[in-house]
Amino acid sequence: MLALIALVAVSIGMFMVWKSMRPVADDTLKTVQIVIYDGTHPEYRQSIETRAATLREVLEQADLIEGEETAVGLFVTKVNGVLAQTDLQQWWRFSQSGEVLMTGVSDTPVEEGVVYEITLVTGW
Repeated sequence: MLALIALVAVSIGMFMVWKSMRPVADDTLKTVQIVIYDGTHPEYRQSIETRAATLREVLEQADLIEGEETAVGLFVTKVNGVLAQTDLQQWWRFSQSGEVLMTGVSDTPVEEGVVYEITLVTGW
């Protein structure tokens, strides 16, 4: 019983630390860069000025993504008109200034001056 109580306490503590350290989205005016690598076209680059709070909002306003709504947010299937083909094990990887995002587009806060890269990847 004591071990269970300790486990619950540690879990609550870890959740509180995560919640206090995660980035927070805001609606201030910011400029971001979007770079898309799909392997078939030359690199696509666009500078976007926005008040959007999340990466999803920026990409939808620029009409750059399409996808399927899931319980945890948007699962991106198409970027800039290019469909990731699941039969070829393709998927879209999102990164921020070279670092792979640990959040989905629906939960990624937009930050001033950041470069967001979207890459079509083959292979699970």
